[in-house]
Amino acid sequence: MRLLPASVPTGSRSGSRTWLRPAAVLLAAAGLGVFLWGAYIPVKAWAAHVLLQDAWDRAAGGDERAKPWPWADTRPVAKIWVERLGQSNIVLAGAQGRTLAFGPGHLDGTALPGAPGHSVISAHRGTHFRWLEKAQVGDLIETERPDGARGPYRIVEKRIIDSREEQIAVHPDRDLLTLITCSPWRTGTRAAPCG
Repeated sequence: MRLLPASVPTGSRSGSRTWLRPAAVLLAAAGLGVFLWGAYIPVKAWAAHVLLQDAWDRAAGGDERAKPWPWADTRPVAKIWVERLGQSNIVLAGAQGRTLAFGPGHLDGTALPGAPGHSVISAHRGTHFRWLEKAQVGDLIETERPDGARGPYRIVEKRIIDSREEQIAVHPDRDLLTLITCSPWRTGTRAAPCG
């Protein structure tokens, strides 16, 4: 008579457990994939920030065509910050979606921040202009261009508009800075130069 230890599976029980190891490996691989996909966005944002800062430094050093990466179709045109809120952003040329993914975009055809005329900058409210919700009338917004020219602005108006019913008018004959973001709190903030 031959006896088997109680821990050795016999018969059909051993066949029913053979799927456990592949299932565990598949589940672990899926979990790792989800983690890596979730980490991709923050890593991409961090890398973009480093590359944008490098492009800003090169632009401030006189490189008028400084791009954050070789295939970029944008470049840094200004910095904007609000000391009270401890917030700053590098502003990129163009206000298209591909630019807004990496930072605020300067609307083509409007004055550069700090230059005479009306400058318009747009950004997503959930990322680069998240601080705009906390901005208040009277706050100082400062801008700097790569050539070193600065333009201080003071917030004089904060409005919510429905873009389906009202467009933001551009006033090229007035020295203004308009910051635009989207819903749910769709705030257009206008600032006038200090001085």
